[in-house]
Amino acid sequence: MTEESDMRREFAKRMRFRAGEQWEDYDKTARGKDRPAITVNLLEQPVQQVINSNLRNRPGGKVSPADDEASNDVAEFWQGRIRHIEYASDSQVAYATCIGYVAAGGRGLVGLTIDYVSPDSFEQEPRIRSIEDPACWALDPSAKEPDGRDMRWAIGRQKFSVEEFKRRWPDAEVVTASFFAEDDTYRDWSEGTDVWVGEYWRLDYRKRKLQRYSNGTSGFADDKEFTRSLPPGVTALSGEGNTREVEYPYVTQYLISGCEVLDQTDWPGTRIPLYEVIATEFYAEGKRIIKSLISDSLPSQQTYNFSESLKLEAVALAPKPKWIVTSEQIAGHEQQWREANTSTSATLFYNGMTDSRGNPVPAPTWQVFVPPVEEFAVVSNAAKEDVKATTGFFDPALGALDPARQSGKAILALQQQTGVGIIHYSENLGRALKALYQDVIEIDRKLHANFIGKLRSILPDGKHELMGVNDPNAQKPLLLGKGRYEVVISVGPSYQTQRQAAGDFIDTVASSDPQGWALIRDIAAKLKEPELGHFADEIAVRWTPPQFAQQDPNAPPLPPQVQQQMALVPALTQRVNELNAVIQQKQVEEQGKFEREMATEKMKYATEELRASTQIQVAELNAKNDFLLTTTEARVKAMLADFEGAIKGSLQAHKQSHEAGLAAMEHVHAIHQGQQQQDLASQAAAQAAQNGSSGSGESEAE
Repeated sequence: MTEESDMRREFAKRMRFRAGEQWEDYDKTARGKDRPAITVNLLEQPVQQVINSNLRNRPGGKVSPADDEASNDVAEFWQGRIRHIEYASDSQVAYATCIGYVAAGGRGLVGLTIDYVSPDSFEQEPRIRSIEDPACWALDPSAKEPDGRDMRWAIGRQKFSVEEFKRRWPDAEVVTASFFAEDDTYRDWSEGTDVWVGEYWRLDYRKRKLQRYSNGTSGFADDKEFTRSLPPGVTALSGEGNTREVEYPYVTQYLISGCEVLDQTDWPGTRIPLYEVIATEFYAEGKRIIKSLISDSLPSQQTYNFSESLKLEAVALAPKPKWIVTSEQIAGHEQQWREANTSTSATLFYNGMTDSRGNPVPAPTWQVFVPPVEEFAVVSNAAKEDVKATTGFFDPALGALDPARQSGKAILALQQQTGVGIIHYSENLGRALKALYQDVIEIDRKLHANFIGKLRSILPDGKHELMGVNDPNAQKPLLLGKGRYEVVISVGPSYQTQRQAAGDFIDTVASSDPQGWALIRDIAAKLKEPELGHFADEIAVRWTPPQFAQQDPNAPPLPPQVQQQMALVPALTQRVNELNAVIQQKQVEEQGKFEREMATEKMKYATEELRASTQIQVAELNAKNDFLLTTTEARVKAMLADFEGAIKGSLQAHKQSHEAGLAAMEHVHAIHQGQQQQDLASQAAAQAAQNGSSGSGESEAE
């Protein structure tokens, strides 16, 4: 039971996550009671998407004859009978509940029961049963068949108020708190003012003798009703191959309280009427593993909640925006600054200040403290993408359009990818419904084995119909006790979806094929019954083409003149069709001629337009060329004039510089010559003086 206990704990955890209880107690304790722990449930929408997808494209059963005693008429009756039982049982609730548990928890259940059609009737019918909580049920783990038909036992429980318990079982003893005052044996059978009632199903086998009879039929020798129904003179065949001993299944239901059996009922079916649907099942190292749509998304969901909680906490703990200001700047204006965040005044005064160097102090600034939420957003987005990847549901499948994928093909591709990823839910539900439908036929035919009258059936278009059964004198007797019938499950659009598609097709035919529309417009009127109501049938009768009109077998014969005129209708219709074909051919020819003339005129117009456009473009190019030439010539002349002026200026400057240089050189030369002359004169004077001194000395010596 360890494996079963592990699966139950995992199932309970997944259902808690679907319900939004996604924080473990130890996580909350570790965070502290004053820290936020928010939950943003990303898992419920994919689960609802699976539920809605299965309700829209729910598996449907088709009943077919399985032996030579079965008939197509009875098979169609059983098919309509199943639709009636689903309608009377509100089966959509049972199926949606089951698929919801399958998508979220990994497994769900649908049941079958028997009930009276009304409080004042003795007639009984099967009813599809909604299993509100699969966690309250334990099924035989040794069952290996996919549909669970080899299940030997199942046990579940339901909660009743004490008043309801006493109303249903007035003679039973209520298990209350007094039962476990000194003994805990009964503690689990009572919960406050409510009590639990256990439901135990058991399948046993008994040996029975299967006998073949002289008229070709076969049945169990201990079945008194069958043996009494045999025609006179029919005897049991003896010898090898005409008898065999079989183990026939018997099913018993027990309702039990904590201390006694409340009720025991023999179930008319041959299997326990509980039908399990599994999402994904496999074995790993000998251990049975059951996965659901969201089982691999739980860690990502927790990560997302952690990140969003931290983001909220960062925002909540961030300081409020404040003014950064010195006390001297607001001296004398304190009241105005205290009311700055609430006042509607357009001005806010402050004192201009300078620092120690005489520089002006900056004005007060408004400081906004932004928490680092971008980092948390990265983690949240990554966790959200992980949830999408593990569930297989991307934004277009959930109804959100990605701006990067605006094309219809891209969006449709993602939606189809998601649809393929969840098709096994419909297939697994279909497997369970196949067994359920088979049991509905088996139980309903046993409940009405001796019934002769009319039973309700529902046609594919949703209309209710009463059909006579088990009347051997009827024109087409529907004998429910004969023959074997098999159920084949198909997954596809519902009848309403197919009806809408047919209506769209007929609308297309009406706009493109008038002749075809005339042949199917009565069907179009019937398809509009939800909008037209009872008028749809009357319109359909008036629009029905004569060749498709059904004649009333009880109506009097038509007069010969009318019959002759009706005989001419096919020939006249053919002649009208031929004339219409000729008219259409002429219309096609005229239309072709008109189109050719229009094409020629369009070509001429396009040619003239092209010629005019070309001339305009050439003129524009010429004008642009002239403008460019004129502009270029002017620019060149200006550049030449500038260049000539520059050259003249340069030459004049060079001449002036040369002349100045020559004058300077002549001046230097004159100075040099003057200096030389002065030096020569000085030398001559010095020589003369020297010569004079020498003469005087010589005279004195003498």
